[in-house]
Amino acid sequence: MGPVSGRSFRRCLSETLAAAKAGEDKVVGIMLHRVMAAGTISALACALPARQIDRPGAPAPGLFLADPERRGRAPETLWMDLFGLTPAEARIAGALANGARNVDVAEELGVSQTTIAFHMRNLFQKTGTNRQADLIALILVGPMMVKLD
Repeated sequence: MGPVSGRSFRRCLSETLAAAKAGEDKVVGIMLHRVMAAGTISALACALPARQIDRPGAPAPGLFLADPERRGRAPETLWMDLFGLTPAEARIAGALANGARNVDVAEELGVSQTTIAFHMRNLFQKTGTNRQADLIALILVGPMMVKLD
C-alpha cells in the first residue's frame, strides 16, 4: 500500500472498530492501491455485533478483501441456498452477474426471452429486489453474506 492507501485503510479500520465498540452498524469500503503491481484491491470493513458467547461487549470488526483481477464465480448452489433459487434461476443470476445480457442468457440456455422474464420476476421476488442492477449487486456480494446467530 502506498501512503494514501495506508492512511485510508487505517481510517477505515478505526471507524469500523469504533462502531463495533459502540454496538453500531457500520460498513466502510475503500480501494487500496498496489505498490508492487498495477491495479487496486477492494476492501470492505464492517462492524459485526458481539455475540454473547464471545467476550460481552468485545468489538467484532470484519474485513473482506477482493482482487478485481481475480474475481471468481461463486457456485450456483450457494445462490440456491442463500436465496432459495431453483437451478434455472441460479444459472440466470450467475450469467447476469458475469455481465451477460438477458438476450444472451436466453440464447445460451436455449429458452425464449419470455422464459427469462418469468425467471427474472421470480428472482426479484426471492431476493427482495426490483431492478436488475440491484439483483446483480446482491448476487455479487452473496458469497460475503454471513448469517450471525
